[in-house]
Amino acid sequence: MHNMNSLDPKGEAGKAKTPLQYIPLNSLNPISKVFKLGAEKYGENNWLMGNGIGILTYKGAILRHMSAIDRGEDVDPESGELHWAHVAASAMILLDAHANNKLVDNRILPDYSKPEIKKKTYSICRECWGYSITGDYRKCDTCNNTGYAPENKQ
Repeated sequence: MHNMNSLDPKGEAGKAKTPLQYIPLNSLNPISKVFKLGAEKYGENNWLMGNGIGILTYKGAILRHMSAIDRGEDVDPESGELHWAHVAASAMILLDAHANNKLVDNRILPDYSKPEIKKKTYSICRECWGYSITGDYRKCDTCNNTGYAPENKQ
């Protein structure tokens, strides 16, 4: 075993990369089982096909699973998997659809033309997926990354 005080060049280089080591691996098994069930039911990577997926479809699915959890039901009776795994899989699908420009924004939004409603502009960092609502789109509020141009959304 090496001295922990010695320089770790691989570790130093890794600091600049996406920190995947923070994903809890125990969560991946139940989530991957939900993805397999979804692939069997709807087709593999179905959210990337056609014109994409609507936000409200997955919002509804997430809220139905959360509602079941609130009622004290841990396991989805149809799949036999934890409701939490369904929530996580739905959130991952939304993130992936967004990253692949397949997320259809069908939210029902307030009328921003009314003076009492102020519209916020934000940006999503493609490095760490952090949000910036400060208006400075040249750097990420979360990771301070400045070597990219984040995608502006309104």
